[in-house]
Amino acid sequence: MTNQDLGSHPTVAQLCRIAPGALVPRSPSTAPEAPISAVHISDLVDPTSYLGGGELLLTTGLTLPRSRAGCTSYVARLREASVAGLALGLGPVHRSVPAALLQACEQQQVPLLVVPDLVPFQRVTRAFWESVGEQHERPLFAALDSHRRLVTAVSSSDPVSGVLRTLAETVDGWVVLTDLRGQPRATWPPDRIKDIGILTAEVLRLRPSGAGSSATFPFDAHVAVLHPVLAGEEVVGYLGAVSPRALLPHQRNLLLSSLALLGLDAAHRHSARTSERAERAAVAHLIDRQHLRAAQDLAGVFAVEHPPPRVRVVAAADSSGAAALDALLDALPEHEGRWVGAASCSSAWMLLHPGLPRPTESGVTERLAGRGSTASVVLGPVVAIDAVHAMRCRLQAFARAGPATAARDWRAGEDMPLVSADWADGVLAPLRAYRRGDLVAAVAAYLRHQGHWEAAASALGVHRNSLRHRISRAERLLGQDLRDPTTSARLWLAIRRLAVDTTVGLDRPEQETLRPPLADPEPGSQG
Repeated sequence: MTNQDLGSHPTVAQLCRIAPGALVPRSPSTAPEAPISAVHISDLVDPTSYLGGGELLLTTGLTLPRSRAGCTSYVARLREASVAGLALGLGPVHRSVPAALLQACEQQQVPLLVVPDLVPFQRVTRAFWESVGEQHERPLFAALDSHRRLVTAVSSSDPVSGVLRTLAETVDGWVVLTDLRGQPRATWPPDRIKDIGILTAEVLRLRPSGAGSSATFPFDAHVAVLHPVLAGEEVVGYLGAVSPRALLPHQRNLLLSSLALLGLDAAHRHSARTSERAERAAVAHLIDRQHLRAAQDLAGVFAVEHPPPRVRVVAAADSSGAAALDALLDALPEHEGRWVGAASCSSAWMLLHPGLPRPTESGVTERLAGRGSTASVVLGPVVAIDAVHAMRCRLQAFARAGPATAARDWRAGEDMPLVSADWADGVLAPLRAYRRGDLVAAVAAYLRHQGHWEAAASALGVHRNSLRHRISRAERLLGQDLRDPTTSARLWLAIRRLAVDTTVGLDRPEQETLRPPLADPEPGSQG
């Protein structure tokens, strides 16, 4: 029988306390704390063939040797069989403990006890098995209580902390829930967050092994276990538990239950997050296409805060649009719940409330690095909400060309990345081929002033009807409507690349690059 098995059985000292007056220590005078595997009754001279080790042997002494040498041999055989103790029943054969037996037990260091006269052996055996039953039931009751508290924790307002607390109390240690990079999401007790360095290294070592892996390893003088948290088939984090000793079966079962509940919570959160992002993306797309009234109505239906008349535009690029959006959300925690935005195949963009703290290059870059993100982020200016489309196109282009794991402020004087002169020439070729009036300058002024005829005509120094005629001609040559956001964005990028001067109506490559439409100048901005 293993020590772990004996751990659920009473000791000799405990049995003496459980059955007072039925079992009395004689030598030594204090009963030892040796665990008892069973209580065995035998009057054989050599009962060792029926012993497996750890038994308390009860005997009336009927065949006990009379000589000192015989008693010494008898007790020596019991010591070799690793009995927990020898108990002599007084009365039927011996009125007191024979001196030879007492001396042999003292020499061989075999605990000797007596069962007083008229006390049946059954009192000792019944007390033993009742104690065994109670000690076997105790872990069961503890496990049931732990699972009950686990269910209560899951239904609370903070299920993750509740689950971690219940598990930590059950394993008599501390636990941590990490993300995929080994960074702590929550610990219990909370102050143990400073101790997770080794666990972080183990997460990074374990992560390539996928969902079917786990680890057990020493942690200082404790034992640590690490398991992946699964939301469906996907690993979404890791749960570590540190305990003073190897986990018992009921503790391992609670750990597995905790993993299942944390996985369900992660799946629920993922589903809710996906739904919320879809709602915010729908509002953002309507704003991007200048369907502002519809965007406001939809925001009300979804209970999403509709952006104010002026918004800050931010964009990011990464290996996937979802990763880019995650990077933005991680890097801008102060804007949580007060944004709308969307992701494409490899980039994402967001509209932020201008009244909230302005993101800084250093702050966002630090957060990106701390979370292991490879996103490239461009922090844009505050623009009118009806000018979002052109600005987010620019910022996304800048983000795709920017360095990984870095954030930078967009500056109006920078050339557009990924927009070549040849491409711009091709976009504007139909307009440049028309020789009766400068259609490129007319389109540039029209876009620059967002379709405001008076302002655009004034900038060109022509009558608004003349400008209307030129824009109509330009749309026929292009075969596209300038009110279409995609068309206007392509044309504006091409015009910016070639640095068209909209004030005199001439192509001036040597002129300063144009400022974007409706971009608010901010302190420290250039251009």
